Amino acid sequence: MAFKRSLGPIGLMFTAVSGMLGSAWLFGPYYVSQAAGPAAVAAWVLGGLAMIIIAMTFAELACMFPVSGGNARFIHLSHGTLASFIFSWIMWIGYTAVAPIETLAILQYAAGSVPWLMTMQSGVAVLTPAGYGVAAAVLLLMCIINFSSIKWLSIYNSFVVWIKVLVPVCVAIILMMTSFHRENFTQTPGGFLPYGIDGVAQAISVAGVIFSYAGYAPAIALAGEAKNPQKTVPIVLVGAISLCIVVYTTLQIAFIGVHEPSHLMQGWHNLHFTKDVSPFVGITESFGLTGLAKTVFITAMIIPAGTAIIFIATSARVSYAMSQNGYFPSSMQYLSKHGVPVVAVLFNFVVGMILFFPSPGWQGMVGFLVAAFVLCYAIGPISLMALRTSIPAQDRPFKLPCHIAWSGLALFFANLIVYWTGWETSYHLGIAIFIGIVSFLCLRLMHKELAKKPLDFTHSIWAFFYLTAMALTSYLGQHGGGLKRIPAGWDIAWLAVLTIVTLYWAHAARLPESAVKSHIKNLEGL
Repeated sequence: MAFKRSLGPIGLMFTAVSGMLGSAWLFGPYYVSQAAGPAAVAAWVLGGLAMIIIAMTFAELACMFPVSGGNARFIHLSHGTLASFIFSWIMWIGYTAVAPIETLAILQYAAGSVPWLMTMQSGVAVLTPAGYGVAAAVLLLMCIINFSSIKWLSIYNSFVVWIKVLVPVCVAIILMMTSFHRENFTQTPGGFLPYGIDGVAQAISVAGVIFSYAGYAPAIALAGEAKNPQKTVPIVLVGAISLCIVVYTTLQIAFIGVHEPSHLMQGWHNLHFTKDVSPFVGITESFGLTGLAKTVFITAMIIPAGTAIIFIATSARVSYAMSQNGYFPSSMQYLSKHGVPVVAVLFNFVVGMILFFPSPGWQGMVGFLVAAFVLCYAIGPISLMALRTSIPAQDRPFKLPCHIAWSGLALFFANLIVYWTGWETSYHLGIAIFIGIVSFLCLRLMHKELAKKPLDFTHSIWAFFYLTAMALTSYLGQHGGGLKRIPAGWDIAWLAVLTIVTLYWAHAARLPESAVKSHIKNLEGL
């Protein structure tokens, strides 16, 4: 059974918007303000523009190969088995973790009224045993919703997405009408840029900006179930990210301006207020906006759920694609009568439950997720350049102009964001990648059929160089526990060099045209 193309262009765009407007608007403006102060506004704009540049490399690939789980297949087409597994594994980890973090966001907001759901440990909200049980029930319910067809999932999402757009905008407008201090942008300690470029870097990488925008990925993963994706995907990606830039920037401006200047004299890093574990509930209640506070609370139960549901669908499609590539058991390819990969959904539910241990709070999970998301976005520019040379005659309904410069810029931005997440995040992600590679090699040893498939090692050496170089840069760099051995400024220059070396090495190591065409024949839905 094959996936059904029942997702219209509006539904596909709403899917991208829904993926981006999740729990991030409930927490992001608070944590981003703490990281960058008033410059948080610039962080949202810069992060959004960087994500558009990265997304456009995927637009060409998705239009050329509109298949479900395409994110996990492009690198398989361009560089074969081993490189494909490494980046697909990183992608799968990131996508599967979104539903748990959105569930955590729901319970963290709910804990303001139902305190037994979470408890504070070292200043971080973590799930209680009872809260874990509720989290399991919420996550399971969202998986059950995914058992319906993608058409009904799109209808549900089309309803929720209006709430996701309108409520944050209304909250921003009402807060600006209630209390707005222009001097907060220039006259608080440190002025507009209190923590320099490093503050903006932290805001973009670990405070929530890129985590917010990375949610456009479902539009790529679900392209195989969309009507006429060749024409709609580029418009969907640019339109969805641009809309979210406007929403997040407006909300951030309101958040910066709403505070009394006297409350900011200790600096933005020390910004705290009553019920800041649920930031917008705390702010609206402090101004006596009881009705708005209740609206935010109810919305906090709905919005993250919508994003989680979309990413459950996305991660299941990635599991399906990885199974077709031979990385997961073939049972992941089972489709229900509605064209839903049910086994993959249930498997990712189990993994999601494991990811709740330990529960480090919403912000604690963001850095890891950003590194996983953005690192797998290296697939876009790398595969685009390789396939331009490997299969030059392939029909490209959308062809990115100046593809070499565009790919270089996209990979550089991706490298920069991963570097900014810091060594502590890179270290944990490196462990996860190592576990994945060992598991994959063991799987090949145990299954003779898998062992017969070429590993394409010579086409994948560049991936080991790239990941090792990024890890060493983080270890010796300026952020997140790095040793600070690479001077500030030189680290950026080195990342530019690493980008060029990686891009051209990966291009030289691409699969030959015959191998690429052989892989294309095995793609379903084309």
